[in-house]
Amino acid sequence: MDVSGWQPNVDWKTAWADGARFVYIKTTESNDYASSHFSRQWSGATSVGMVRGAYHFANPYESTGAVQANWFVDHGGTWSADGRTLPPMLDIEYDPYTGSDGTNSCYGLSQPVMSAWIREFSNTVQARTGVVPAIYSTTNWWKLCTGNDPSFGSNPLFVARWPEDLADGPGTLPAGWGDFSLWQYASAGTFPGDQDLFNGDYSKLHFWEGFLATGSPRSSIAGGFVDSAEYRLLRIDAAYRDILGRGAEESGRQGWLGVMQNGGITTDDIETTLYSSEEYYLKHGGTDTSYARALYDTLLGRDGSQSDYAFWAALVAQHGRAWVTAQFWNCTETIGKRVGAMYDRYLGRQPDAGGLAGWVTLGLRVGDSGVRSGLTSSDEYFARAQSGH
Repeated sequence: MDVSGWQPNVDWKTAWADGARFVYIKTTESNDYASSHFSRQWSGATSVGMVRGAYHFANPYESTGAVQANWFVDHGGTWSADGRTLPPMLDIEYDPYTGSDGTNSCYGLSQPVMSAWIREFSNTVQARTGVVPAIYSTTNWWKLCTGNDPSFGSNPLFVARWPEDLADGPGTLPAGWGDFSLWQYASAGTFPGDQDLFNGDYSKLHFWEGFLATGSPRSSIAGGFVDSAEYRLLRIDAAYRDILGRGAEESGRQGWLGVMQNGGITTDDIETTLYSSEEYYLKHGGTDTSYARALYDTLLGRDGSQSDYAFWAALVAQHGRAWVTAQFWNCTETIGKRVGAMYDRYLGRQPDAGGLAGWVTLGLRVGDSGVRSGLTSSDEYFARAQSGH
């Protein structure tokens, strides 16, 4: 179940006796509302043994994702490894204030700006609590307001759909999620507030609240590994080894890691920085032409023509190495090479044309880490791992 200020006097003992075992409780909205009922509701749920979590109702029209995330965490949207706390949750849905704020269902934001807002909120909550927040939404809103952005698969999905027949299930999920963690199936019923189902049994609920979720999407687990300090250090070491041919100084490793953990950069940023460094430049001849030739060799895996090298050398002189490296790194040919290597490593095969095109498109939006998370949370990878490969 989930409750808010609309249910100020929940009979928690009765809810427990009727079978409720978890609850999400509204704590904040936008950047200026904190529920006066939250503490009492949280204590009530705790007193009867429910697994409980806090949620924030977003209003992207009023302030940034970071501002609202900090407001949320400051007013109860935290997480604790106590065995009874669900991941913090973002409630993002149709704007209920279109009449007063003069916007639309998407709070007046374009699809790319909405995706960026959600990403900023998620990253800020994760940085402050240590866990990836869940996202509550409907498939139709997600399609309308984010363009069906597939890059949030590492966030547990709380999908809302109220069918006439429960056998119809939650329906088609938003892109990026192969499964749901929670399903809101009705606005009223046995329990106070909205009626929700967890995608698993009671024992799995306790695994999930600890966030190594047997019942949550595999993408949550894959995303957690990709975002872990251990994995990031491995990627940093590999970048230095593959690009500069040496190991990274310990101070450099920890410096990069600190910025990554704060959400400032990704492994893609580290690799492109190393490719555009003076060390790489000198290691490959120390001229703009030899530098262009090295990028063709290492990033595209092929030779260019002399006119190609001259063209890019001129752009190095005009825009600098960082700009040129970005053009190589983000071109579909280069991403396709990297996706192909990941297919070989994680799935043991080369991608088909349709799969390659899809992952390249995703790579343009979310970078290599997002592609790794996606591949390692796929049904194919899961089946391959179970077979011992």
